[in-house]
Amino acid sequence: MARFFVDIEKINTEQFPKVYLDVRVENRFRQNLVGLNEVNFYVSEENRGVADLRFEGAVTLDQGSDITIIIDRNLTSANLSSAIETAIKEIATSMNKDAKLTIISASNVPVIEYSGNPDGCKNFSVKRLNSQIVKETALDNSIRLAGNNLISDSVKRSIILLTSGTVSENAFSKYPVSEIASYLGNNGINFSTILLTQKNIDSQIDYLISHLNGNSYYVFRPEGLSSVVADIESIPTGLYRLSYVSSLTSGYGRDYLPVEVEVYLHNRSGKDSTGYFAPLE
Repeated sequence: MARFFVDIEKINTEQFPKVYLDVRVENRFRQNLVGLNEVNFYVSEENRGVADLRFEGAVTLDQGSDITIIIDRNLTSANLSSAIETAIKEIATSMNKDAKLTIISASNVPVIEYSGNPDGCKNFSVKRLNSQIVKETALDNSIRLAGNNLISDSVKRSIILLTSGTVSENAFSKYPVSEIASYLGNNGINFSTILLTQKNIDSQIDYLISHLNGNSYYVFRPEGLSSVVADIESIPTGLYRLSYVSSLTSGYGRDYLPVEVEVYLHNRSGKDSTGYFAPLE
């Protein structure tokens, strides 16, 4: 039987014994699975089905995506300051005001240049970057850093790489692109690029785009970049919210309470199990 990847991402017990679960479901290619409803979920505690299980809906939401922009500072970007500034300004202007924008420069080591409200980058200047242009950029480490910082952010989270299309020879010397794609995919992080030139894109970058629900955009395309954020926000999350009434005693908030979620669709299934603590009494 083909399987799904199921991940209980969040448990809210503030109204215990009522419990809320945010559950992500992906197919075997780590792509978000959309269109599920209450008949596809089974939730149990200690091998017993829970009471009053309710399907609260798909978490498609939330109206904005936290975005991390990575600037590849390899030699090919030396004369592309104007293109970089254009891309960042347009993305910042298009983002939801409540979202978070982070800028990471990929040099010989990754550097977090900015993190906060998108308004802070509406007048972005390459001259303010703390990193240097180098022959070999640590693109793999930079993407890992971006992923690490996004994991705890909003439900929708994305990486945009600003690149000439060409990467340095050892850009993925520490972490192969397949490992990076798995890491980002497992954490629901999308990956797109903004091309600063009209060169063909490197196959390693193209691999990340194709495996992580992304797209590639040319920085000076006639229609501009205003739709890039909208495209990202429209990517299905594969995240669902369930609620139920627990039959377990709270143990005054000191007992670890187990929960398991199973997902079924046609001849495929998947499950995840974890636990939680009720509020302290």
